[in-house]
Amino acid sequence: MGVTVVGLDELIRDLEAVPAKGPAKFRKVVSKGALNVKMAWRRRWLPEIGRPPQNLPHAIRGLGYDTYERGTRLGAHIGVHHLNPQAALVHFPEFGSVNNPPTPAGMPSLLEEEPRFAQAVADAAVDLLEGR
Repeated sequence: MGVTVVGLDELIRDLEAVPAKGPAKFRKVVSKGALNVKMAWRRRWLPEIGRPPQNLPHAIRGLGYDTYERGTRLGAHIGVHHLNPQAALVHFPEFGSVNNPPTPAGMPSLLEEEPRFAQAVADAAVDLLEGR
């Protein structure tokens, strides 16, 4: 009685390449997901707060993202940078105030991107395991 294993060498080679290729591939996925959230956020806000009386042009132009790596964790911070001249005002359109209803854009944009991001992560993992 015996066992013949075919293709194991290829799998081992593919798995050995994951640590070398993986971070770059997943960095691209995180960056693209963050860009998509930022652009959707901007699209939601522009017609609402880009005109008077809630004119916050610096906040809209200041929407951005920064990606980061901490060990094996990749992530992104998306929103208005704290040094933006209107950063202290962005909670008003997002959450509303006594005089204005909320115009949520951050969370809806994130929820809209979530299934695409999850699929992109899965696709990147499959590509890595298949040696692409």
